[in-house]
Amino acid sequence: MKALRIKSLHIYHYGKFSNRTFHFSASPVQLIYGLNEAGKTTVMSFIESMLFGFPKSKKYEPKTGGVYGGVLEAEHPEYGVLKIERTKGTAEKLRVYTEKGEVKQGDFLKQLFQGTDRALYKAIYSFDVFGLQEIHAFNRDKIGEFLLFSSLF
Repeated sequence: MKALRIKSLHIYHYGKFSNRTFHFSASPVQLIYGLNEAGKTTVMSFIESMLFGFPKSKKYEPKTGGVYGGVLEAEHPEYGVLKIERTKGTAEKLRVYTEKGEVKQGDFLKQLFQGTDRALYKAIYSFDVFGLQEIHAFNRDKIGEFLLFSSLF
């Protein structure tokens, strides 16, 4: 998967957020932090949902109606700025808007990810404090293997 740098998120309705926009810096690493119940896990889940589809549970669906989903804006080295919009009503809809004004479907996104699935994404790009706590169980070889594998992406 070529580097897809997330620039911003616009959440229509997802979990505790309604009509919220988040902007990210140009840094290659983003840190999401806040108090308990601030929505850190919700933001991480939203990003994952925009890239790979909504979770099977209804945990993040809006309780009072509204469009479930939003837009993830990202920069790709080959395609420029992409807007990935995913919504769910009676059916899930995915549209990818390119910088050239083209509208692509889910196959385009799968092609961009070159075999990276939800599990691999979570293991490499999206981890929380509990994931960091598990690193103490790694030995030197395992840490080296993890870092080498991560750097390939």
